[in-house]
Amino acid sequence: INGFYHESEGCHTREEVEPGMNAEQINKILELSGVKASYVGFQNGEENGWYSHGDGPETRPESEERAAKFYLWMVEFLDQQLYEAEEQNQEDVFDAGVTLPEEEHERDHDRFGPRTRRRRTAIFVGHGDFMSLVLKRIVAGFGHAVEKESIPHRSAFVHTNTGITELEYFGNGKFLIMSSNQTPHLSGPDDG
Repeated sequence: INGFYHESEGCHTREEVEPGMNAEQINKILELSGVKASYVGFQNGEENGWYSHGDGPETRPESEERAAKFYLWMVEFLDQQLYEAEEQNQEDVFDAGVTLPEEEHERDHDRFGPRTRRRRTAIFVGHGDFMSLVLKRIVAGFGHAVEKESIPHRSAFVHTNTGITELEYFGNGKFLIMSSNQTPHLSGPDDG
C-alpha cells in the first residue's frame, strides 16, 4: 500500500485535516481477506495516517508532485516484477498484444472473458482525479513534475472514480495505453 496513492486534495473534512488511516488500521480491514500488505510512501511513517503530514487541503501542484513520486515508485515496482519474472523464466512478460496462433479466436475487446495466455497483472485502484494525474505522468514521463500557472497543460485525462484503464508495461517507464476510463461494470443488461 503506497501512501502517495490517495485522492487529490488530501484528507480533510471541510477545512479540518484528517490524518487518514495508518498501517495498523488498514491491516485490521485486510485481515478478513487474508491479504498481507506492505507499506511505502507514508510520509510520517506507517504508524501515522497516510495524510498525517498535511496541514490543510492539498494544492494542485502538491497533488501533481505526489503523482510524479507515485509514478516513479510504480515504474520501479513494475521493473522489479519484470526482473523477477525473467529470473524465473516466466513467459508472456513482454507480449504487447501480439496474437499467438492459439489465440486467434480470443475476443480482445471482451475484458471479462477468459484469456488463453497467462497475464502478469498489477491492479491499482484509486480515485478518478488522482488516476488522471498518474496517467498524465505516464504520458509525460519525466518531462515536468508539475504544471505551472499560466502555462497550458501538456496533457490531461478525464478519469471517473470507477473507470478502468488498461496499460501494458514494457519496462523502463514504457507503457502502452490499451484502453482508458472504461466502465463496463456500469452497463445495464439492455446497453448495447
